[in-house]
Amino acid sequence: MAFSKVKEHYDELKKDLKLYLETKIEFLQLRLLKKVTEIGSRILKFVLGVVLLIFFLIFVSFGAAIWIGDYLGNMSYGFFIIAGFYLFILILILLFGKYFFRARILKSLSFKMIQIRKIKF
Repeated sequence: MAFSKVKEHYDELKKDLKLYLETKIEFLQLRLLKKVTEIGSRILKFVLGVVLLIFFLIFVSFGAAIWIGDYLGNMSYGFFIIAGFYLFILILILLFGKYFFRARILKSLSFKMIQIRKIKF
């Protein structure tokens, strides 16, 4: 008689444990979906922002080159001056960008790692 009650409790415990695990897995899948969606939307927003910034810089560069060229009396001078400006910026980035970008990326990633560790499963 006692064994039948133990068996019933065991079967009930087994059923509840299985239900708990299935629910926990569904919950983790939903959290994963939420994180993937957030990351995807951030990436999409970043890419769209970069594309729009590039278009902005192209049109401003052309406008500035035409304006400078018109002021100097030769359009090619304006385009060479703008190209020289971008070359100067590139040299600055190559010389000093490593330290500037490394610090920013390290700070951002360490902050993200702290946030990830705070997630409770």
